[in-house]
Amino acid sequence: MKVLAAIVLSALVAAPVPPAPPVDPLKAAQQGFQGPWKVVAHIEEGEPWDKEQAESAKLTVKDNVMSISTDGKNLAFAFTLDPKSEPCGIDLVYQLENEPGKTVKGIYKLEKDKLTICFATDGERPKEFHSAVNSRTGVLILERVKK
Repeated sequence: MKVLAAIVLSALVAAPVPPAPPVDPLKAAQQGFQGPWKVVAHIEEGEPWDKEQAESAKLTVKDNVMSISTDGKNLAFAFTLDPKSEPCGIDLVYQLENEPGKTVKGIYKLEKDKLTICFATDGERPKEFHSAVNSRTGVLILERVKK
């Protein structure tokens, strides 16, 4: 009986484990963006928002739309992610009244409950997470709001 149990146990241990299904990086990235976020810092062309302005901003992501509310204004961005590029890419599209939609190119990094986005207000996608005076770039640092 002990021999039979040992054989069965050996067979179970030696049996190949089926591989886990592949994780779709795009779906994983989109899922990581979902929900409410608070603005920890926002720097545009080297100039940070003041603390009160950052704290009053509300940002929510639902599906592929990022909505931000600050200073009584609401702005929504449709976004697409490229988690396979290095650094990861994000394109944000927004439209103001009587203007055609505008695409803002950026990069992002998502580390657990911290999301950092660097974007170019004009021109090429940034290559690093930095915003300097006259750089036409901005950095947005967000923390996930815990439920």
